[in-house]
Amino acid sequence: MILWLVLMTNYQKCMLYRLEADRICVDSTHGISNYNFELVTVLVIDEYEEGIPVAFCISSSVNTIILTLFFQCIKTALSSSINPKVFMSDEAVMFKNAWVNVFGPCDHYLLCAWHVDRAWKKNLNCLRKEIRGDIL
Repeated sequence: MILWLVLMTNYQKCMLYRLEADRICVDSTHGISNYNFELVTVLVIDEYEEGIPVAFCISSSVNTIILTLFFQCIKTALSSSINPKVFMSDEAVMFKNAWVNVFGPCDHYLLCAWHVDRAWKKNLNCLRKEIRGDIL
């Protein structure tokens, strides 16, 4: 059994409209508690380049089906559709696939800078080990 809860306040809905959802960011917690629940957050970027959370989903499982249902809840709560130009998430393709299932494609898809930086560091460490192995 999968448990999930979607939260979006009137203020968050107003912010989504006011900022015209030009850039959508989706982020999820991964394994931060012993309860096996994840928090998925949808954010929009304001005029100060700050992320404003506009919807939350707390779920015992996060996959394309749950994310599609979450995004469908957001779409249902809106009186008009949103069409962001940019969609940013981590490297898990389920975020993008679920978004496209509900809202359609975006012009640009970006990876979160934190995840890109982490991947670079991880792969650079592997490269260093390879180089050291060749030298020894």
